[in-house]
Amino acid sequence: MKDIGSVIEEQNFAHLHQPSSVNADNFTYDKYHTIEEIHAWIDQLVQSYPNLATSFSVGESYEKRDIKGLKISSNKTAVRSDGTPVNKKKAVWWDGG
Repeated sequence: MKDIGSVIEEQNFAHLHQPSSVNADNFTYDKYHTIEEIHAWIDQLVQSYPNLATSFSVGESYEKRDIKGLKISSNKTAVRSDGTPVNKKKAVWWDGG
């Protein structure tokens, strides 16, 4: 990509004219989202899946905005098709906007 700045500006312009609604079921990764939208998406996932999702803060950005992360984990142990445990570690996915 030669000029990522122009792509972001196009998405910002489109966002101003048609803001996206934050919905955990259709949150897309192929467009620009504001930090407020990302935080709302994280909060919605935590509310919808309290046994799987946890939000956390890792500090502040240069602009003094909270950097929120999302941890998705489960108490289930991964098993092979024959029922034997794969290992004692659980799969965890982290995302920070």
